[in-house]
Amino acid sequence: MFYPFKFDPLCKKALWGEEKWKVSTHPKGLSIILNGFYKGYSLYMLINKYREEILGTNFSLNEEFPLLIKYINALDKLSIQVHPDDYYAYKNENKQMGKNELWYILYAEPNAKLICGTKENVNKEKLLKEIYKDNIKECVNYIKVKPGDIINIPAGTVHSIGGGIKLLEVQQNSDLTYRLYDYHRKDSQGNERELHIKKALQVINFENDESGWRSGLKFEISKGLYITYIALSRRFCIEMYQGCGQITENTYKKAFVIYIILQGEGRIIYNFNIIKFTKGEAIFVPASLEKHMLQGKFKFLKIYMPYDDIIDKKVEKLMDMGYSRAEIFKMVVM
Repeated sequence: MFYPFKFDPLCKKALWGEEKWKVSTHPKGLSIILNGFYKGYSLYMLINKYREEILGTNFSLNEEFPLLIKYINALDKLSIQVHPDDYYAYKNENKQMGKNELWYILYAEPNAKLICGTKENVNKEKLLKEIYKDNIKECVNYIKVKPGDIINIPAGTVHSIGGGIKLLEVQQNSDLTYRLYDYHRKDSQGNERELHIKKALQVINFENDESGWRSGLKFEISKGLYITYIALSRRFCIEMYQGCGQITENTYKKAFVIYIILQGEGRIIYNFNIIKFTKGEAIFVPASLEKHMLQGKFKFLKIYMPYDDIIDKKVEKLMDMGYSRAEIFKMVVM
């Protein structure tokens, strides 16, 4: 009955550039299916009608779709901002999710930078003082980035994307953003955009040692085919596959899988059917599809929600390969 879904990306223009929402059930932008029997349906509609078949047996009846995946093209720098965690958002924002996110850099101009975290000597008082002096740059960490870099942005991390950067963002299903500073830019009505300094100061983690650059852990799974563990977190798991060959996957009816095709092309074989994929596409595999194979020459991200003891098993696998637990936690988002 179900099959891999492709979506029509939702484009959102901004003062600083453009977002393309690739997979979303958020009220501000619903993913619409492009292919097959359910063409024209929103993912949100199907989840409401066929919850277990789409999301999987690992999801409770009242649990929301957990992810929002987007491409960001920053022609200019974004506002300096922060997102709340789940506890704060539930308590103060009408029971919404918080927002932890991860960035995979797709393109960066020479010397392109982003902001990630505050400097060691910064506290609430100093940050507030420098904001009003238009000198917030003295309080934040700048990171130079290149294509392929992985940046972890936990809730509570002060951050911003600089101009000349394109990236893929995997985040919790939330659009809660508290702006600290926006360079006095004005909207189409000539008004400066709203800041949310009071709320931002309440949620900033000034001692966040989990934010920043990650390398992932890469190893060969067959000749010419590699996997990189990027994130093994309770909020989302991300693995990158690259090379030429065939991969067999199985949802076990537990949880859906999303494939973001970064490079190359290929096909997914499922239930004696075939669907082709190419660079730039997002493919959603419903949990009820179970076993499927990916064939081709490609580089793609596999994004899924953890179930049972799958994270522990993957950590054990890495430790069996010789990595210490400290090395794993340093290189992979946990």
